[in-house]
Amino acid sequence: MIPSEANLPLRAATYARQSKARADESAASPQAQREAATSFAAARGWQHVGHYEDVGASGYDPKAERPGLDALLATVRRREVDVVIVYRLDRLTRRGVVEAVRLVGEFAEHDAALSSVMEPYLDTSTPMNRGIFGLFAAMAEQESTNIEQRTRAAKAVLRRAGSYAGGPRVFGYSLGKEYRDGLTITVLVPVPKEAEVIADVARRVLEGASIAGEAKRLNRERIRTSTGKKWATASLSRLLKSPTIAGYLVERRPTMIDSLDEDGKPRKIQRGYERVVIRDESGRPVTAWPAVVDPTDWHRLQEVIGTRSSGRGPRPNPTLLGGADFFRCGDCGGRMGGDRRGEGRGSYRCIRHRSGSDDCKGAAISMPHLDAYLSRLVWDRAVDLDPDDADDLATLRSIAIRFNDATESDPEADSARRAALAVIADAETALNQLDDDRAAGVFAGPFGTERYRRQASALDDRAEAARATLATIPEPTSGDDLSGLLELLTVLRDADVIDSSESPWQTWTMEERRAFLSLFLGDVTLTKAAGRGGGDKVAWRGAERLTVKWVGEVVPF
Repeated sequence: MIPSEANLPLRAATYARQSKARADESAASPQAQREAATSFAAARGWQHVGHYEDVGASGYDPKAERPGLDALLATVRRREVDVVIVYRLDRLTRRGVVEAVRLVGEFAEHDAALSSVMEPYLDTSTPMNRGIFGLFAAMAEQESTNIEQRTRAAKAVLRRAGSYAGGPRVFGYSLGKEYRDGLTITVLVPVPKEAEVIADVARRVLEGASIAGEAKRLNRERIRTSTGKKWATASLSRLLKSPTIAGYLVERRPTMIDSLDEDGKPRKIQRGYERVVIRDESGRPVTAWPAVVDPTDWHRLQEVIGTRSSGRGPRPNPTLLGGADFFRCGDCGGRMGGDRRGEGRGSYRCIRHRSGSDDCKGAAISMPHLDAYLSRLVWDRAVDLDPDDADDLATLRSIAIRFNDATESDPEADSARRAALAVIADAETALNQLDDDRAAGVFAGPFGTERYRRQASALDDRAEAARATLATIPEPTSGDDLSGLLELLTVLRDADVIDSSESPWQTWTMEERRAFLSLFLGDVTLTKAAGRGGGDKVAWRGAERLTVKWVGEVVPF
């Protein structure tokens, strides 16, 4: 029996949940769930002591806020409830057996049980029923998985048909519907006045205007975002970076980064999502609706924005190493940012730690000391490299690839090459999976054999089309041509030392200096200082905390 004092009715609390806030008369509506649950309690003579609900809350997403469930659990913990009634188990959770068992375990810990209106066999007041509960919790998890898979499959079909990925409308477009190949898809239709605004902003930024200044101008002119809000630098920057305004079809993909597990073994972990341009079998971007910014201008715009900091235009006082991709925190792997504090002062600090992340202990180092130390280190190494030495020659070839890429590469050709290679890799992976499925018996029988041949042929055609495209793209630069790099090294040797008045270092801009360092540095990591206060006091000992990975070889310092 459910714990309760003798001769007193059981105290029952009801709970309802609906993923989307909508008014309807279906059995899934919160009102229908509440009425069914309270009637269920009344029929058994139980005392209804409260109703809790969450509307617009997912039962699957662990990050979804569910204040109704939180309030219910608080009541259970106060032992003010003997039984919790839900319409169905999936109204309580869709996150599977582990989550369902956790909730029921918490109910039991505070002398409460769970009952379901539509699943009368789910009554956790007895050990046998708790076992049955575990079985049906697994069924609820499978149903949630099935729904997710069906949703993903439906979105993939719509996306292939050219449908907009969803979400709020993009400024410059309205949402429309079209009927294609038996499917009703969402398309973007340019809004003339808004399209003119975007095109004008893009033109101004290409001519040197800052995104922050453009956001302020739009607000002064009372031009609002698609949701009616004022423009912020970040929101305008996101719009200008979006491939959607160039007419390209995009999809959401997870971004993966390299990390280490608890045993120090390499692994891949997900770090958010990114929207990427969908490409056809030949590697070309798929155009799904009219562009409001010419694609050529949009690609130029990305290059301009990429050279700026947070869309605010070129920094007046850029630092040598701040934000450089090769300069990382040894604790968390995040980039190191520059923090200037007057002429000749300042420090480099881990950006993640500085932003309040608990994942990093934080590393910091004197900016002027590190700039001087690392610059001399790279300069001396560059001057000492001898093309007549076999080991140095191999290193020079690796450096020459970067040097030639920076001075001779064609961005459009590089982009097309990467796209074609990605298509080939995707097709080869799919073919391998197809072979595994065939070996597992998925394509058994004559019809299965024909289906296998058809799918394999389509993948082969896709890979061949990409290879044909790849053959038309000029080969990327290699390390075989050392002439340009050796000419630069000759100039460095003539100057001898970095501080010499003849040294080109003295005339290079900060960006040119960083580009020079990036030719030779594969990776530079900084560990947190062990001394009190986390900084280097009296003498600069930063070299002891640096690990330098050179292009072409690894040399610890």
